[in-house]
Amino acid sequence: MGCLADMLAPTQATTALPRPPGAARAWPSRPLAVYSAVGGGRMSAPIPQATEKRALRKRIRHQLAALAQQTLDAIGQCVSRRILLLPAVCQAPVLAAYAATAEEVDINEVVEDKLRQGGKVVLPRYDAAARCYRMVAIADPDADLVCGHYGIREPRPELPPEDPAHLRAADTVWLVPGLAFDPQGNRLGHGGGYYDRLLAGVLGPRIGVAQDWQILPRVPAQAHDVTMTVVVSEKRTLQSPLVHSAPQTRKENPCPQISSKCSPSPQVSRKS
Repeated sequence: MGCLADMLAPTQATTALPRPPGAARAWPSRPLAVYSAVGGGRMSAPIPQATEKRALRKRIRHQLAALAQQTLDAIGQCVSRRILLLPAVCQAPVLAAYAATAEEVDINEVVEDKLRQGGKVVLPRYDAAARCYRMVAIADPDADLVCGHYGIREPRPELPPEDPAHLRAADTVWLVPGLAFDPQGNRLGHGGGYYDRLLAGVLGPRIGVAQDWQILPRVPAQAHDVTMTVVVSEKRTLQSPLVHSAPQTRKENPCPQISSKCSPSPQVSRKS
């Protein structure tokens, strides 16, 4: 399936959410009311960040539900190729990734490439007793993942969790899903705070993964929200201007075509 970058209009500097490509039905083009305090409009008083987030989550979930699956699959291929162009991803001995839901960008191509090169891949698994997620190493996505909490694929229960302290090191690269991002690296999650806890104290690159229409001019952020160092879509690789220890920003162009994946990197010693 070909890449759909030529079908996707760049994100407009407006408070209205752009319609995702391949959506089954149109979405009203009116701006979000919660953004009128920023962009001008009928609201004059500031709105609490939590209220903004709830309204924005509802809006984006509605649009994601209207997105054709084949469109999302093609976008996942484009995003994965762009991620694989980042030197930090190719060189990292450890990749902290995720198993995509039906409404998230699938990065399985990146996961499989890292495993082929002999790197370590860790994915989140829900710990019901602690009510949080823990990262667990896998060797084979097909054999090591089962349906878990919230119906999301996660590592099998018998696989041991990783030491969180090791994953906070600068040589671990994190790929992070989300409902929305902005060019400053702010991220809107689903509201559970799970990734904010996973990413607390992380020194390595934190790469937000999104469809291009999910990159908005502004995403409401609170003090506890962890900022991304880079945001990657099928059309753009954006480095946060506020974070300097991030992978190098690459020139924007349509979904990159690469003839080869990451070359094997020298083995890096890690305490396990």
